[in-house]
Amino acid sequence: MLDTICFQVPVSKLEGKYAGLYFNDSRSSEWEEFTPILTQIHENLKQNGENFEIVTILLDDEESSFNDTLAKLPFLVIPFKDKSIGKLIRYFELRSFPTFVIIGSDGKTLRNNCADIIEEHGVDAWEGFPFSQEEMGILEEKAKAKLEQQTLESHLVRGEFNYVVGKDGTKIPVSDLVGKTIILYISVVWFVSWREYLQEKELPSGKIVCEDVILLFTEYGADAYPFTKERVKELHDKIENIKGWPERIKHEVHESHELLLIKCRPFSIYDCDLCEGTGDIWSYKCRECDFYLHPECALEKVDGEDMGEEDGQNAAKEEYVCDSDVCRKVE
Repeated sequence: MLDTICFQVPVSKLEGKYAGLYFNDSRSSEWEEFTPILTQIHENLKQNGENFEIVTILLDDEESSFNDTLAKLPFLVIPFKDKSIGKLIRYFELRSFPTFVIIGSDGKTLRNNCADIIEEHGVDAWEGFPFSQEEMGILEEKAKAKLEQQTLESHLVRGEFNYVVGKDGTKIPVSDLVGKTIILYISVVWFVSWREYLQEKELPSGKIVCEDVILLFTEYGADAYPFTKERVKELHDKIENIKGWPERIKHEVHESHELLLIKCRPFSIYDCDLCEGTGDIWSYKCRECDFYLHPECALEKVDGEDMGEEDGQNAAKEEYVCDSDVCRKVE
């Protein structure tokens, strides 16, 4: 791991501590909104004597933006495009930003994602740490008590800004509104109304595109969208290409075990341990080491030798059938 001035920090520093794994992308809008709140929560917990560290898993594509963000963060950070990132994404089944996982002092996962708790309670969420059922009950009671204590002034008054502006530009003190029923209408100039959106958007025809969506989801996962005949044909053609792929291979980057051609579970993704890109549907996997290769990366070199044109043609003649998630050669 790295700290804010790029010193390497051993993972052993986290032993015996609570740890928060913060998954996000510094270019996302969620980053700008969530990170300052999380920073304040971290400071409050430290001041309260909690033995707690946050480890950020940045999913930035560019190293320059990664380094810029690292310099501003008060948290520990996993190095840029470290191979452990892909394994963490798969282990915690990352689905959205932000994701904030809580690990107990014994190394066990306490919460797979408590980002929603922080978004709901804001900085006050630190009072519910480590977000156990008992602590959450206390946090909810405190939030309920604060809600009952709120007044119109607590919502609208901030320092010297203790007024609202009338349609003629006059300043109306918030105190003059006390006792009245108030409707808050929130509008911003960059927000496009739904009517304007519908005028610019080409609406669907209303015709049924596909009646077997569940079947397509099972077969192709999220790639099946938008379920048109053209999309299904495209995916079918892609699957046809696997008939030329060998069932098992040895690869120079992972010589200790054979790699097996497998079909991935629906909606799952993996990170190729050679090119570090993501993949789905098919992979060459070492079941003993959790090692993955894209089929394209795996077949570029087999046993340290390039697959020539003749080898590729011979492989294409071989047929394979799939039983569950394993593909075997037809004898």
